Amino acid sequence: MQDRSMLIQGSSARPTFLQAAWVSAWTSAVFLVIYNASNWITGLRPDVQTAAFGWERLFPVVEWMIVPYWSLDAFFVVAPFLCSDRQELRVLRRRLVLSNVIAGVCFLIIPLELAWARPKITEGMFEPWFRAIQAMDAPHNLFPSLHIVLRTIMAVHYARHSRGLLRIVLHIWFSLIGVSTLLTWQHHLVDVLGGFVLAAVIFHIVPDQEEKATANRRIGFYYLTASVVLLFACRLTLPWTLLLAWPAAALGTVAAASLGIGAAVLKKTRGRLPATTRWLLAPWLLGQELSWWHYRRQSAKWNQLTPRVWMGPLPDDATAIELLEAGVTDVLDLTAEFDAPEAFRLMPGYKNMPVADLTAPTQDQLKAMAEYIERVRKDGIVFVHCKAGYSRTAAAVGAWLLQSGGTTEAAIRQMKDARPGMIVRPEVVRALREMELSLTAPGRKPVLS
Repeated sequence: MQDRSMLIQGSSARPTFLQAAWVSAWTSAVFLVIYNASNWITGLRPDVQTAAFGWERLFPVVEWMIVPYWSLDAFFVVAPFLCSDRQELRVLRRRLVLSNVIAGVCFLIIPLELAWARPKITEGMFEPWFRAIQAMDAPHNLFPSLHIVLRTIMAVHYARHSRGLLRIVLHIWFSLIGVSTLLTWQHHLVDVLGGFVLAAVIFHIVPDQEEKATANRRIGFYYLTASVVLLFACRLTLPWTLLLAWPAAALGTVAAASLGIGAAVLKKTRGRLPATTRWLLAPWLLGQELSWWHYRRQSAKWNQLTPRVWMGPLPDDATAIELLEAGVTDVLDLTAEFDAPEAFRLMPGYKNMPVADLTAPTQDQLKAMAEYIERVRKDGIVFVHCKAGYSRTAAAVGAWLLQSGGTTEAAIRQMKDARPGMIVRPEVVRALREMELSLTAPGRKPVLS
């Protein structure tokens, strides 16, 4: 109900005090329920393990570090009241809730406890702080460190709402919060690393701006299942098998793209993937590179549908230069998972409309793609590509053919004649048929030059 009321009143309006208070209370309740429930369940289990390196005992206990450690609670409660608009408040709420849900699942799949006893602080001004945290903080909810996940979300949120000296001070303080997890002996190093990985996953699967996208639930389910299997495998030979959490995180993130969040998960902008996406999704991106290499060997570098509309797979740098020398003036890049060749990125006519792999564009995207091809082909040659030059390429070029007149079947036949071996996935065929039905004059003859 809260989300619906926000949408009715507009996403750009500033949240009311009650809306911010509701989010603060709701996210706090979610944290308390999930954190304590998972700890209680794990406390009943006989299979709880440890995951630490022996040299971590060398970390000193710095008593005053309990202050930044505790301070995260205050930042957490106040954060919703800083939101500038209701869209930001929704994003913050989803990130906080999803962080707790995913971390809770990990706590149950990979039950861990500290490898050695926490320090007993029996005197001094910080003794009550340690006594309180050790009474409340769960001894089993270690990997990934939810403290690090929430600290990272808070650090980004508060940086967005601060300037100058205050931002510098906050950066320093949030860094201390991160270090405090180790120097108060609340977590081991692998927990901290896991926390940063989960934080990166959260920022990818809950983007700042929502985008309409189509889903491929079957593929998303496969990715999600593989992610869960890898998480269970993490328990085999601790702490080293926790490295499997990396591909688990990558596949879980990509599952979100296939389940409906779309290409926004990969954050490709101006033809490039950001560094965080490249390292987070590196195991999956390696598979994409191998797939690209396989498909490029089996098809032509490019094919001409018409003298001014060409299509093909993602080219390497040398092929991109060949295309420009052959007369290509504009490029429509449909990939979300690859950097564009540098020669393309430097072109004034480069356009990236990213679509998640193994999904179909939305109807709005199909219309925009068709309009782009029609506009630029009048003054030059446009090259349309995805990874293999198959389904996503067929969606864009097929949409242009439909707007030029004809049927889905005729468009697919024409594209396959021009590009032998082209595979058009069922979801793309359905999207093109839906577009065909929506056109006012589907019986017009193609007008191609």
